[in-house]
Amino acid sequence: YYQWKEGINTPFKHQYDSGAVWVSPKYTTTYVLETTDFRFEKSYDTIRVVVELCDLKANEVYICHGDSLLLNPIPKDSLQHFWEPNVFLNSSTVQSPICNPKTDVAYFHYAINDSGIIVQKDTLLVRLFDCSPARSDTSICLGDGIYLGNPAFIFASYEWLPMDWLDNNLIANPLAHPPKNIIYFVSATDTNGIVHKDSVSITVKACNLPPEIEIPNVITPNGDGINDVFNYQNDEFWDIKTEIFNRWGQLVFSGDGSERWDGRFQGNQVSDGVYFYQISAQAIGFEVVLEYRGSVSVLSK
Repeated sequence: YYQWKEGINTPFKHQYDSGAVWVSPKYTTTYVLETTDFRFEKSYDTIRVVVELCDLKANEVYICHGDSLLLNPIPKDSLQHFWEPNVFLNSSTVQSPICNPKTDVAYFHYAINDSGIIVQKDTLLVRLFDCSPARSDTSICLGDGIYLGNPAFIFASYEWLPMDWLDNNLIANPLAHPPKNIIYFVSATDTNGIVHKDSVSITVKACNLPPEIEIPNVITPNGDGINDVFNYQNDEFWDIKTEIFNRWGQLVFSGDGSERWDGRFQGNQVSDGVYFYQISAQAIGFEVVLEYRGSVSVLSK
């Protein structure tokens, strides 16, 4: 009969009727064969099975900024484990350390048996991913628009607040046209029902200002042809609307850019005094609508 054992200094544990056995060692091992013939005489032989360690292609995992990751989450074994480099880990000598990376990092992991032989090795590349629902804080020129979301990571649903100057506050990447500095807040819900909150601050700068309208502060509608109407230059504007109110808030004139107030209301000359105007106009080549409010004095005598 035949007996096999693993290693030189270990006892024989296996007895077979045949000398051929199947083995699947995890590391290089020397096997000893003992044979006993019909005269009960023993003979010995050895065979060394070399296990080659294959360099595996590095595995990649992705993690959101600020999150932690459990490396190598497999059942505990009796091997000694080592991780290099020892950065962003709670321990470099445990089987499954916790990683809290601040940058992308590649880890080399190897395991050693009780004989000091490396029986496992692999590499793991941890890549950081920007999972925030909002883009980073930024600035725009007055009249420009900007998308607020982070298109690299999509959540199940969104709500952006405030809704001012947004094309849609319930989508991942709304377009904003704020005329002034503003902070938008977003609540994004992932597929697990977890709500992620974020914000983006938009600073609006006066890069390419639209032209200003020169508005008079007094008219003298006395028929002498000089300063008889409420007139202002509007060649660089379109979609102009002018409204004039008296001191009691009554509308005495309303017209577009081609019309000028001549100091009359319902065909009659208004009384001298202070009147109030409200003008809205959009400059050619600009998206922003300008609004002007002020007063004009009527002096007919």
